Amino acid sequence: MLTWSQLLLVLWVLLSILLYWAVALSSAWVRRGGGRGRAARLLGAYRGRPWAWLLLQSFKLVYFLGLPYGALIQGAISPHWTGLVHFDLYASLGMGGLLTVGAFTLLSLDWWIYLRSLARSAGTLRPLPLWGGNGGSPGSAGLASGLMGVLLLEVHWAFYRGACSSFFGDYAGPFLGIALVGAEWCADLSLNGGINRAEERENFLHQATLAFIIAVIYVYTKNFWICVVAHALLHLGLVRWIRFWGKRYEWGKDSGFQMDRACAGFEPVRSQANRQRHSDQRREHYGRQDTDPFEV
Repeated sequence: MLTWSQLLLVLWVLLSILLYWAVALSSAWVRRGGGRGRAARLLGAYRGRPWAWLLLQSFKLVYFLGLPYGALIQGAISPHWTGLVHFDLYASLGMGGLLTVGAFTLLSLDWWIYLRSLARSAGTLRPLPLWGGNGGSPGSAGLASGLMGVLLLEVHWAFYRGACSSFFGDYAGPFLGIALVGAEWCADLSLNGGINRAEERENFLHQATLAFIIAVIYVYTKNFWICVVAHALLHLGLVRWIRFWGKRYEWGKDSGFQMDRACAGFEPVRSQANRQRHSDQRREHYGRQDTDPFEV
C-alpha cells in the first residue's frame, strides 16, 4: 500500500513525463507546419521574437528545476535519495574521479575510432558529429550554456533517479530512473523524426551513454555534486575531443583522401564539382533551428 508521500511522488513524476510528451507533441506539430488555425497564425507571428526566447528559457528552468524542487519541498522525495545529503565526500571524490577518468578514456577511444572510420569511408558526405553547440569553446558564451545544460539534465536525472530509488533501492533505482529518461527521449525522437538523421542518432547515443555512466557513478558515490562535475567534464571534454579529431581528419592529415577545406565540418570530398552542394549542406545543417524546448 502506497503512503501519501509515495503517491505524491508518483504524481510528480507522471506530471513531469506528461509535460515532456506534451512539448514533444507540440514540437512535432510545429515542425510539420502547425496547421492553419488561429494557434498556428499566432505562433508564426511571435516566433523569433526576443521575449519568446526568454519565455522558452524560463519554461526550461521551471520544468528542469521547478518540478524537482516542488517535489522536494512538499516532502514527496527525500534529499537522501537524490544524493544531496548523507554522503562521504572524500570517498566519493576518489571513486568518482576514478570512474570519470576511466569513462573518458573509453569514450574518447570509441569516438576516435568512429571519426577515423568516417574519414576513410566513401559513403554519402554529411556533417561530422559536432553536437553540443559551442559547449566546448573556452572563453565563449557557449561554455556557460553547456554547463547550464549539464546542470539542468543532472537535476532532471536526479529527480527520476531518486524517485525510483525510493521504491526499488539504491542499486536498481538509478538505472530505472534512466529508463524513464530514455522513454522521454524515444518519444521525442519518434515524434520529431530525429531517429532518421545520423547526427541526431549520434547525439542520442552520446546522451544515453553519459546517462548510464552517471548512473554507475551515483551508485558508487551517492553524491549528486560529484555526478554534476563528472557529467560536465565528460560532456565538454568529449565535445573538444571530437572537434579536434574531426578537424584533423577533415584537413586530410591522417587520411589518404582528397579533402575540401572549404567544407569544414564534413567528411572528405572526392570531387571539386561537389563544393557548392556541400557548402549548402553545411549552411542548412548549422543554420537549422531546433523547436524542442527540452533539448539542452
